[in-house]
Amino acid sequence: MCFHPRLWWRIPVKYVAKLEDGTVVLKSDGVEFTVEEGQSSSLCSSYFCPALAKAVKTMKKGERVILTVKPEYAFGENGRPASGDEGAVPWNASLQIDLELVSWKAVCDITKDKKVLKKTLKEGEGYEV
Repeated sequence: MCFHPRLWWRIPVKYVAKLEDGTVVLKSDGVEFTVEEGQSSSLCSSYFCPALAKAVKTMKKGERVILTVKPEYAFGENGRPASGDEGAVPWNASLQIDLELVSWKAVCDITKDKKVLKKTLKEGEGYEV
């Protein structure tokens, strides 16, 4: 049995990211995150993915943490402009992220070349190898 998420697993997370002054810049009540990709459909690759991927790999189901993220693992020298309901992140800004790992869905590379991936939606009983 695995107690921490692995590469390619789909990880539903909830988070609130704030600037050091407490301004909320990102928030999600649930987004599916892939550990290896370090991104999700709602987070583009420049959205503090190194911090999320590193933190999520160390977490357990249901765990909630506060991350203090330095700029190089947040939005770096470029920052991020405001977009929709999300606030702008100034350049070289640190973030505080309240992160919860809701659960995970195991994804296995059956063919070892990523041509057939199996995502477990519900664990079955019986056959054990």
